[in-house]
Amino acid sequence: MHIRINSNDLSAGEYCFGPQDNRGYGWFLILLGLGGVTAGGVVAHGQWRALKCYVQEPEMVTPAYLSKIESPDKLSTPYVSLCPPKVFDTGVRRYITRRGFQVNYVLIPVGDRYLLTEVLANYREGTTLVGHLEQWQPNRNGGGILAEVKSRGYGERLLPYQFDAVADGRRVSMDVALRPLLIFGGLIFALVGSLHFRT
Repeated sequence: MHIRINSNDLSAGEYCFGPQDNRGYGWFLILLGLGGVTAGGVVAHGQWRALKCYVQEPEMVTPAYLSKIESPDKLSTPYVSLCPPKVFDTGVRRYITRRGFQVNYVLIPVGDRYLLTEVLANYREGTTLVGHLEQWQPNRNGGGILAEVKSRGYGERLLPYQFDAVADGRRVSMDVALRPLLIFGGLIFALVGSLHFRT
């Protein structure tokens, strides 16, 4: 059985397919947009160092200069370049499965102490290293790195900070590069959603 609706029988403000009120959809787009902006802001804040280094030149430092520094906070930037005349291989290795490569841990002589440094497996002595001076977290790359290096007899002479020469700040990963797009996309969704409230 078919029911035919005569538009003349509908009172003012009524439609055959329900009220034409898109405010619910508008709220959905706005909330979706705000979620994108928030998520982009949070992850961008966590990766601010990498984003900043994308447009910043590393500061050139020497082992002699680092021998006088007890914390990377004393530097104008932790993003540095260093060309050590000699390095010592600790024999400690880690394979980064999520990124598919191996990193080695070497020691750079800094006065009468050593700077523990993370390098790619194909690093060759005499090559300039670019990266970040920082204090590593205990769980870095599976954990146990500092303990393993110290167990090999270097514990008393290590600097209180380390050198990450693998994650060069200029080689910003795709996920870091997409974060501004996440924020921009969120703003667009929020703007489109707000248009549904215009009368």
